[in-house]
Amino acid sequence: MKHISYILAPLMLLFTSCIYPFEPEGIKETSGIIVIEGDIIAGGTSFFLISYSQELTDITTLKSIVHAKVSVESSSGEVIQGRITYRNSQNGFNIDTRNLDIDQKYRLSVLMNDGEQYYSTWQTVEISPEIDSLSFYPDETNEVMRFYVSTHGDDNQRYYKWTYKEDWEYHSHYNSFFFYDYATDAVYEYPGTMNRYYCWNNDYSTSIMVTNTKDLTDNRLINHEIYSVGRTNNKISYIYSVEVYQQVISEEAYTYWVTLSKNSDDAGGLFSPQPSELRGNIYCAGDSTKPVLGYVGASTVTSKRIFVDQRKTLFWRRTEDCDAPMILSSLDWRKYYNYGYDVVDKVEEGMGVFSVYWAPVRCVDCTKKGGTKLKPSFWPNDHI
Repeated sequence: MKHISYILAPLMLLFTSCIYPFEPEGIKETSGIIVIEGDIIAGGTSFFLISYSQELTDITTLKSIVHAKVSVESSSGEVIQGRITYRNSQNGFNIDTRNLDIDQKYRLSVLMNDGEQYYSTWQTVEISPEIDSLSFYPDETNEVMRFYVSTHGDDNQRYYKWTYKEDWEYHSHYNSFFFYDYATDAVYEYPGTMNRYYCWNNDYSTSIMVTNTKDLTDNRLINHEIYSVGRTNNKISYIYSVEVYQQVISEEAYTYWVTLSKNSDDAGGLFSPQPSELRGNIYCAGDSTKPVLGYVGASTVTSKRIFVDQRKTLFWRRTEDCDAPMILSSLDWRKYYNYGYDVVDKVEEGMGVFSVYWAPVRCVDCTKKGGTKLKPSFWPNDHI
């Protein structure tokens, strides 16, 4: 038996809300339809998100389903159970598929709490080629940083799909070495290397990125654009890293994702109600006519990472409005702290007199922009 020995990070897809009305033909009820997202990843960890579709006018937060038994089944009878995990603001199911035999066929099994059973159709494991290179281009005209992938495969690897995970370091506008303690109404210096200047954040791709080379003589992609980042986005304000995951998919899966992408562009959301013919490869065992949304494929995955350093590209443009810090009397410290201000600096003027400079906390504390002080283990610098 052949096994995949390498271990790759799990692939994830998150989906946005809808904007424009869309009425699918053949489906009377557009809410409450089971949605199953994810792929069976041979040689890695598979992640699946299960939820219900919502009406276009429903603005409530999408809630994932966790009261289910989720597993991957092989054509030889092996069953690998999933476990509930929390990924990127969603509760889903992790399944350890690192040791799958690529000569077997696989399907996803979802048993709901009410006893309703869902399956994906049996899938052959598609073998994905390596990514030859990743590259980027600062597009000054359109003010976006464009990212490209180059790859090549054999005649059985004509349909490609990508996802990616972003990590980036960004800084607060001001580097403050002091902080205000509300309890004591006093300003103190940060001890050691503590700071609110360096922060890190991450995100996962949300768009459908597929293409094919079926009409090309040479099965090769050179600098194929997969996504872009706006010039004023703080993701590229200092150091930005992206790891791109590449899958070869079947022609059937490709058709599904292309159709879904077109419907998403028209309707405004990936898993908004779709036409009856777009039900993917998942079915309800007890009622084959029941609509289910989603497509579960099986493949190996290859990946590659690049870094983009703003100090070299000089492309990012700051748009944040942070005025010069202002000096506040100690009588006003509590009031302005409650208004959303924080300490930038404390300067001795002489004779034991200090001036304390304040600015909006969003300009002082980098965590206020959604990031954390947790630096990725692979980051290329030493500061914390």
